[in-house]
Amino acid sequence: MVVYRIVLSDDYVKEAQRLILAQNRTLRLLYQTPWVWWFPRVTFAVMLIILLVVRLPYAALMSGAFLVLTFIGEFHSRWVLTKARNRIRAKGSTTTLRMDENGIDVEGALGHSHLVWAAVRSPVIVPDGVILKLSSVGGMWLPDAALVDGSAPEVRQLLAAKVQVV
Repeated sequence: MVVYRIVLSDDYVKEAQRLILAQNRTLRLLYQTPWVWWFPRVTFAVMLIILLVVRLPYAALMSGAFLVLTFIGEFHSRWVLTKARNRIRAKGSTTTLRMDENGIDVEGALGHSHLVWAAVRSPVIVPDGVILKLSSVGGMWLPDAALVDGSAPEVRQLLAAKVQVV
């Protein structure tokens, strides 16, 4: 049996959010890839300069407005992620997770649950832990530092035996 004891601190929740978003291509592009925001900014800035040189002030104003909107959009996406982290009701509590041959037992401030291995999609091994994927965009990060009973190789061996590891 492997036991994790995870304290749902601000740092844990932020890192878990970052790791889980990185597993989804679209969310990774939107929230974690800087050029997604800078490519349109450069395009609108160049358009703004060209339109001012050609003396099309209203079109230049429109291009400038879109340029400003790219900055507002980036700050809005950061705000949405922060707001999502703040909505976690169990923040500040401790969650205990036990894995064995029968499945995964999760015990936290809001209740208890048992997951059979079939409910776990393909887990992702990251350098400092494991991400148990429960849906295409949701999951649970299990850092190796939170292991109370068992070891990281035991976790990986159990996951390899029970589910397909990516």
